[in-house]
Amino acid sequence: MPPVTLQISLAPSDYRLAQQILPHQIRTWRGQVAEILLTIDRHRSAGRFADGWKEGRDNILALARSIEGARIVEVDYAAPAANAVAEEFFGGQHVPAKDHRGGPYYSYFFGLHAATHRYDA
Repeated sequence: MPPVTLQISLAPSDYRLAQQILPHQIRTWRGQVAEILLTIDRHRSAGRFADGWKEGRDNILALARSIEGARIVEVDYAAPAANAVAEEFFGGQHVPAKDHRGGPYYSYFFGLHAATHRYDA
């Protein structure tokens, strides 16, 4: 098995589509990676990224837990984690939680930071 992490970022607003797509992604990639990491971002977004947030809030974690063998990590916005992510990817500069449209930003880098296998390996 190659030392590769399949890292998939999920948020409550993803639930409607993720319940269809995630099982297919896992079936496709399971035998090709050493780790399946599902990062769950419960930090509410704005604009179109908030659509379906309330409906998916409890369901997205249950969906992630249904994936056998996956490691599930909730995105950590606390200072120690944010500082580690900032240091690893941005030379210590602050990483905004969301982009200018309210879409995810920090959570993607947190997922890469949480992966067991480094992205440059």
